[in-house]
Amino acid sequence: MIDKLLNKYKGMSLPLKLTMWIFICTCIQRGINIITVPIFTRLMSQEEYGQFSVFMSWQSIIEILVSLRLYAGVYNKGLNKYSDKMNEYALTMQYITTILTFILCSIYMIFRKQVESFTGLSTTITIGMFAELLLSTPISYWSIKERYKYQYKGFVIATIIFAIVNPIIGIIAVLSSDNKGEARIYALIWVQIIYGLIFYLINCINGKWKFNIEHAKFALIFNIPLLPHYLSEYILNSSDRIMIEKMQGYSYAGLYSVAYGMGMILTMLTTSINQALVPWMYQSFKHKKFEYVRKVTTAIGMILIIPLSIFIILAPEMINIFAGKSYAPSIYVIPPVCCSIFILFWYTICANIEFFYEKNKFTMYISIVGALCNIGLNYILIPKFGFVAAGYTTLISYMIYGIGHLLFSQIIFYKSEGRYLFSNRIYISQLFLIFSVSIVASFLYEFVLVRYILCLIIVIVIIYYRNIILSLIQMIRDNYK
Repeated sequence: MIDKLLNKYKGMSLPLKLTMWIFICTCIQRGINIITVPIFTRLMSQEEYGQFSVFMSWQSIIEILVSLRLYAGVYNKGLNKYSDKMNEYALTMQYITTILTFILCSIYMIFRKQVESFTGLSTTITIGMFAELLLSTPISYWSIKERYKYQYKGFVIATIIFAIVNPIIGIIAVLSSDNKGEARIYALIWVQIIYGLIFYLINCINGKWKFNIEHAKFALIFNIPLLPHYLSEYILNSSDRIMIEKMQGYSYAGLYSVAYGMGMILTMLTTSINQALVPWMYQSFKHKKFEYVRKVTTAIGMILIIPLSIFIILAPEMINIFAGKSYAPSIYVIPPVCCSIFILFWYTICANIEFFYEKNKFTMYISIVGALCNIGLNYILIPKFGFVAAGYTTLISYMIYGIGHLLFSQIIFYKSEGRYLFSNRIYISQLFLIFSVSIVASFLYEFVLVRYILCLIIVIVIIYYRNIILSLIQMIRDNYK
């Protein structure tokens, strides 16, 4: 059996191997996070956990300013454009991030007191955040480049080591300190700094310490118009926790963060899928294999609904196991978050199209609308309905976000290729299905037996239609080469 599995593995295409290993690494990362969540929620109070979550939210926003998210869409585009100078291109992006980090840190020091009163973060923590962001982005530049070249072995080893070390140091720090919120923050900062420094030097050596003006010009011209998009995207992801903390305190921010984090566990599926899909999609577009992309993405969307549905139905058990009964009020955040994950999957597919054809202006506009909608709805609804409302404001914003990008990417593709890539009817049908599960499950959380029967029905349906599901998986394998 082992020999058969090894032979089957050897016969897999590089894109499939990459997908498998990215998924394995993501599962390990998320799995360790899942295991450590119950530890941190029991070692830390809701207020301390909320303090750490709010720090992570501010970090996500500041990270955009120091990196311009050069490791995102433009990076994949650049690796494709400058395929003969990947190492040099990666190092140039790293140099830009370094310059921006020092500039913004200097500006922070001038307005330190004003920023500290607004964010609630001490000077020491904020400077540590800048150092961490400076040395964590090189990891992204290196790992994405390795994935793009289908050289996954080094990426796998590096990911697993970091996934193990980071929470261990965090637990030790929390156990050793009375101020557990700050201890968790400092542990994260120092692990990222030490680990990132290694990859900073690796990128310098691989790129032969060169700065390429052409690469820098291309990346900045491409990405600067996207800066409002990335800021809006992170505001959409992070403003909930910040606004809950400002309106209701750290404890409620902690409640929301646990549920949001639990719901976002399934992003390990969408993240690993998209990371592997990007180089494959670019190659497929380059060789005009559009039908492959349509079939594969549609099939993945259908299969993704299954784990999302089960996760939504079992939300009370998930929260109880991983956070404890004190976090039970947060279960109603999970259904809208899981629906948002599904929309986010389709958004990333659409964004890949926009970036490939270098049509990214609309991305900025729709992202700003989504972020403003999220902030406005949070401001109105959180005081009236509590922290749970933030989950639904996020979902509404993601709906605007996802539908806008779907329509725009369809227009781009039609103008470029004279046809539509996706079926809007299929997308809407998939969206309707996951929404229906969320609505039904939300009303059944107090009825344990009914929910278990519903899960059993889903399992029976999967078994009954297993041939169709297996044919979808086989179709993905046949086209994903």
